[in-house]
Amino acid sequence: MRDSCRPLILPLRTRLLLVRHGESIWNREERIQGQADVPLSDLGRRQAEATAAYLAGCGAAAVYASDLVRAVQTAEPIAARLGVGIATDAGLREVHFGEWEGLTLAELRQRDPDGLAAYDRDRVRNRPPGAERLEALEARVGEAMARAIARHAGETLVVVAHGGSLRALLLLLLDLPTTHHFRFITDNCGVSCVEASTLGNRLRYLNDTSHLRGLNGA
Repeated sequence: MRDSCRPLILPLRTRLLLVRHGESIWNREERIQGQADVPLSDLGRRQAEATAAYLAGCGAAAVYASDLVRAVQTAEPIAARLGVGIATDAGLREVHFGEWEGLTLAELRQRDPDGLAAYDRDRVRNRPPGAERLEALEARVGEAMARAIARHAGETLVVVAHGGSLRALLLLLLDLPTTHHFRFITDNCGVSCVEASTLGNRLRYLNDTSHLRGLNGA
């Protein structure tokens, strides 16, 4: 799968710090979000502030974010600490979950038990009614990040997005197939780092949440 998509090759000395948004109101309610525009919860705002403190000395030249409010609200304190602006890009949005957006798991079990069972059997090949394909997610995330990388070759960038879009980006950066999409853990405000080397892109660390210790619910 994804044979038509080229991997994203980072120019030397380029480093990407990938941040999933903080807890949203719907994360707390365990509702499927997709591209619904849902703000951060109180905990999510505290997570964003803690992440900003964690990244304060990273030397990033820019912050790129999904244009959905939960990503922008997470990016704002990070950009403020770094003294840089936020460039938003709709290409970094979460995967669209179609007719399932806004539903809790309990509601989904009642409304579409067969669809949920199929999705649980194979989340890559089976998708909710009207949902975006993972290959399409990879394509738009790849296009968005290729633009950002071209502008900031050899620099450090912070990218604030969503669980699905960050997993898609990791697949592109590490040249892994779409079938590996759900093998990465991306917690709220977890930070991952991919950097260029003479051996190609390298994953330095994945889903660091050490800066969230002590927060209520973290």
